[in-house]
Amino acid sequence: FLFLFFNLFLKFIRSDVDSDEKVFLITTVSSVSSMLVDNLLNVSMHFSVPGLLFFWLLGSVSLKIGTKNIYIEFKKMIKFIALLIFAFFIYIIVVWFSQFMREVYYFKGFKEMRRGNYVEAVLELEKAYKFNSKDVNNNYELGNAYTKLDDTKKAIFMYKKAIDANAGYDEIYFNLGVIEKKNMMNDDAIKNFRTSLWINPMNEKSYYAIAEIMLQSPAKYIQDLEIVMSDGIKIHRYN
Repeated sequence: FLFLFFNLFLKFIRSDVDSDEKVFLITTVSSVSSMLVDNLLNVSMHFSVPGLLFFWLLGSVSLKIGTKNIYIEFKKMIKFIALLIFAFFIYIIVVWFSQFMREVYYFKGFKEMRRGNYVEAVLELEKAYKFNSKDVNNNYELGNAYTKLDDTKKAIFMYKKAIDANAGYDEIYFNLGVIEKKNMMNDDAIKNFRTSLWINPMNEKSYYAIAEIMLQSPAKYIQDLEIVMSDGIKIHRYN
């Protein structure tokens, strides 16, 4: 469809038609193209108003450039390019189908987590993970679910997968540090608590957690302990 759409658009622009119509079509097709690109990178067309505007513009252009009898000469190179475009859009369909199914199972699992049904949540979130293993929200929530079930190994694995997907969330590092601290993986826990603080220096729980670990072996961490507690006092001077 898009191949035919843009092909007819170019033919229309090159034809001897009124310049005002050309300006209208160029502006409209530019809007349609930008929304297509934005939707591949963002979520603009997931909302009703942008979606309505997109299909209204698409219909307006199609009505203007459409003809009853269409003849396109397909040379070998054109056939090859058309095949590549077709394969690309098949790929896009598969990707977005996977994304859609991930959303379905993720929100099912999310609701089960809020209801306290952790076993059911794991089942739904694992289904979402199979459709998209690189989604930070699902990986993080699945890590939380495994933590609730005391499955330490899987929880750590999923928190690390969440970090691989997006390393910008301080709560992921904090939760990973908590479970490592609980299992006496103190050096790893301190590293993750420090990263959490680097992202969000206002997270007072990270200061407490680091201090608790270091106070267990003050001789080992004496210099770092003083720095951590001094920094914590600067942020939370009344605690």
